[in-house]
Amino acid sequence: MKQYLSLLERIITEGYAESSTTWQNKATGIITNDEEDETIFRFYECTDDDIDCMSASSTDEDMEQYPVVACGIVGKWIHLREEDDISDIFDVYYDDCMDEYKFDHGGDPDAWDRDLEQEFILTKHIQKEKENIKQSEEIMPYLTEADCKKIRDVADNYLRYARRRRNEALTKKYPRDMVLQKTFADLYLRGGAHTCLQWFRNEYDLPIRAEWGKPHTPMKETLHREMFTNHQLEASTIAKEAFEDFDEDLLLSNEQPLMQEIESNLRKRSSEADRERYLLSLLAPFRDFANAFCPKSRIQDAEREIRHIGDERTRWTAVLDKTADASSKEYADAKEQLHACDEAEQLLRSGIDHYNNVADRLYWYAQHGLTRSCTEEEDSEMCLNLGYWLDILQMFARKLASLALFYGFDLKELQEKSGVYLLPKVMIVDYVDYSHITSFEQARRLLEEIHNRHAADALPDPTPAKRISRQRPTDAKTTKPVPLHTMNYTHRGRDRNKRLQAAMVLLENEKMIKVSRSDDFFDLFSGEKRKCNVSWTGSAVTLTFMLKSLLESAFVEKQRGCSVSSLCTGQFGTQPNSHYSKMTDDDRNVISLVMSLLDPDRELPKRGYEEEED
Repeated sequence: MKQYLSLLERIITEGYAESSTTWQNKATGIITNDEEDETIFRFYECTDDDIDCMSASSTDEDMEQYPVVACGIVGKWIHLREEDDISDIFDVYYDDCMDEYKFDHGGDPDAWDRDLEQEFILTKHIQKEKENIKQSEEIMPYLTEADCKKIRDVADNYLRYARRRRNEALTKKYPRDMVLQKTFADLYLRGGAHTCLQWFRNEYDLPIRAEWGKPHTPMKETLHREMFTNHQLEASTIAKEAFEDFDEDLLLSNEQPLMQEIESNLRKRSSEADRERYLLSLLAPFRDFANAFCPKSRIQDAEREIRHIGDERTRWTAVLDKTADASSKEYADAKEQLHACDEAEQLLRSGIDHYNNVADRLYWYAQHGLTRSCTEEEDSEMCLNLGYWLDILQMFARKLASLALFYGFDLKELQEKSGVYLLPKVMIVDYVDYSHITSFEQARRLLEEIHNRHAADALPDPTPAKRISRQRPTDAKTTKPVPLHTMNYTHRGRDRNKRLQAAMVLLENEKMIKVSRSDDFFDLFSGEKRKCNVSWTGSAVTLTFMLKSLLESAFVEKQRGCSVSSLCTGQFGTQPNSHYSKMTDDDRNVISLVMSLLDPDRELPKRGYEEEED
């Protein structure tokens, strides 16, 4: 028997066979496609002697006696593999299937009320193609192992292609500026992550809420026939496919397109309240998945109810104590209400134990899946899937924590307001992404500013009544003068004055300062205690963050008493303002340019008309 590296070349795609082939499974015959449908391949058992007796014009009844060994995308690829690129084959086959589906169902009585194209893309094609790929496994015994691997790769990649076409159709309903965040959230709302979690609830009997006082039936046994079939056969496949299709570059690439889209939407919202509402809306789709692992909000609700029950118990106990007649209706009602309070509290406390138990078990499955340490009783692939979705969610949460803090919001407070805990415990390390927040010190400082601002907002601010001084004017104490500080610009190179001049011109052009002489602006960076005749005409928040950036830089010496507050009040006669969200993008760009101009490690931009220094 002649040996072939690939038996695919022995499959007849056009014309007639000149000789038979002995295939990998020792069967002798030919494999060729139907004249009516080029994607259907059959095996015809024959030898070289009787190959000429086979009629190309066999009837359909004659052809049905020969087994179909390949069809669908596998058959299409075998037919066109030597003529077209794989992307062209996928495109042509997909469009042909869509046209065929619309032709077959265009005459249905209710076709006028159906979107046949969306129907094909969203619900019909992928399932049909899985059946075709299953049927095409019949060709595997005839081919070499290398051929079989190639066919499996083609089939798997086509299913990914079809799922991408389905996802593209789904995303058309999303707003153009929210496609990525909606697509990502949908995975946890109704997609692969949601399906994976629901599979664990059904498989290992982890209901959201347990029913007490009733005979317990495992969740898997309560599934109806269709739901049980879906759980057994389809749920794990859906979770696995979503796992394979998820593009990690959304979060892991240098560009981080998902976070860029979220930041772009944050910038479009001018007020602090609008930005907070937007950030809270980002958390909402993850409620069910996140709360399964961290049921803090459910436990808080239960504890709130327990406190309410305690108040009710106190009230009915007082009624019971006041009722002298133990046979009276009031006494009986009080006893009944107290008994009901005891039962309700017991149920709520059992509920808290249930929430914690479910969270512990889910964490166990997820962690053992990620560390490949599952026992034989667990489905290791599904445990890995669960751990993957949890890991991706927490990665997203950390990046969101950093971005939110950069815009003046604390993820910990957002979680408490929304009741959705993406991270059970937000630590200082979770805020640092080395992009928006670059150090632990910066994170601590921004968090402190947020908390101080909230504390100040919570205090009452009545207009203080004027007090009539009983002291004589001569006895009044004089106001303590504000200390005058300037920044010590440590760069002493030849281009020091040129850098300061460039920064001054920039701020003047942006109408943020007014100076009568350049020396006044230079004095502001002398490090001496003196008054500089520089007037600030920009916003207080821009001044605050520009001074803060300068004082934290490596080229401005840290001096005792020289702070943002002392510079604002002493040199510019204004109060610092830390409401970062009130800054515009133009203001941020100006601050960035000033820092670049003064940074001695960066080269000054050259201007054509500028002469070289001696």
